Amino acid sequence: MLAVTFQEPGRVALEERPDPEPLAPDDAVVKIDASGICGSDLHIYHGRVQIEPGFIIGHEYVGTVAAKGDAVAGVTTAATLWLVTVIGLCLGGGQLILGSIATALGVVTLWFLKWVDVLIPREHRARIVIVAEDNWRLVTELPRLAAKRRCYARFQQRTPSLEPGKCEFAFELRWKLPERSAPPIEWLQEMNEQYVVTSFELTTENGR
Repeated sequence: MLAVTFQEPGRVALEERPDPEPLAPDDAVVKIDASGICGSDLHIYHGRVQIEPGFIIGHEYVGTVAAKGDAVAGVTTAATLWLVTVIGLCLGGGQLILGSIATALGVVTLWFLKWVDVLIPREHRARIVIVAEDNWRLVTELPRLAAKRRCYARFQQRTPSLEPGKCEFAFELRWKLPERSAPPIEWLQEMNEQYVVTSFELTTENGR
């Protein structure tokens, strides 16, 4: 990536730097579309703040989330980035009172959005293995049963079972529920009554 770097008072330069990557689960990497100039940038440029040559300057920007950690999800990510930009504009422009008010309002807003975020339906995935008769009827039967529960079942694998005349059928299951919701227990019990379920494993990225 290209970065504006401080060289010496009164001189900056564009330098090629490695693209950043998320290091922590709550990190987000933003691809910069536009950037403004803050008062703190001018302090660095004029030599009023001691900064080592090569330091990347600029922090008032807008852009697109290009990469994120596993813990970053939902509406709070975009809201946080927008809020940090607004606070930076206020404080950088010397509007300390306005910046403090924006910070307080932002904390309350993000707290509220966090609770809204957990109510938004998200896709959950799981892998289920069923032992059934050695025919292909289950491959079409299970997706129909899943559709009645507003779920999606995709056939993945068929392997011979230790039981004579039986095979193990693996399916990927998908359904949408709020993040903290439990798996569709009633549907799983229904399948367990009709088939021999030998394995059920959640495979959603966040582990829920």
